[in-house]
Amino acid sequence: MNTTKHQISALRPFPFAHYPVPTASGRESRISPPFGPPFPGSGKPKYAAIGLRATGMAALMGALALCLAACSSSPKVQSQATPGIDYTRYHTFALMPLSNVSPVSDQRLMARISEPARQATIDALVAKGLAPTNQEHADVAVNLKGQFLPKVKVTDYSYMPLPTSRTPLGSYAGGDRYRSSAVTDYEQRTLSIEIFDNRTKALAWTGSATRNATEQVDVEKVKAAIAQILSEFPAGTITSRR
Repeated sequence: MNTTKHQISALRPFPFAHYPVPTASGRESRISPPFGPPFPGSGKPKYAAIGLRATGMAALMGALALCLAACSSSPKVQSQATPGIDYTRYHTFALMPLSNVSPVSDQRLMARISEPARQATIDALVAKGLAPTNQEHADVAVNLKGQFLPKVKVTDYSYMPLPTSRTPLGSYAGGDRYRSSAVTDYEQRTLSIEIFDNRTKALAWTGSATRNATEQVDVEKVKAAIAQILSEFPAGTITSRR
């Protein structure tokens, strides 16, 4: 049996069968069936333009997915006041010692943000009408803490089905759908602020900001998050009992 070289190529699995396609620059672009000619003498590749557009779209969507996953999200801020607390009694505050333990992903984090975080907390509470003092005489004690949880995001995309190709030896299906996935490692970061009644030692109020990010912790973003959290602290009010 005389099997031509092209017929043998047509029988190869997709990953190993490639055909040259001329481009505008005159250089060849090698693409796989069914986007190349299925057998000799077929003329222009019937699916070449479709294939190139689909491949370009797949690359674009994959890059967009990686970009969106890598971009840090806006923080989600929430707070909770303890029912029945009379916040009008609180006039002074003291900051509890900050942890000096940094996450594995950023081992110099606390050395970098401790003082800016403390000052941002003081500024935000002073803006609420409270005055800083030592812990022994303070009406409330303020505790800052952070949590870093490693996460993985997998985004899977399906693209158009491959058309059926015909060869001198018969027809064969194009195979499964094109698939492309983007895998991104990121951190879920939560900054929490707890305010305790310094006399009863009970939790009087708590607030937090949570965001997903991949980049190194930014000091300015930490300061902004602290200000945003403490803007919800109900200084000078009385919460109702539930």
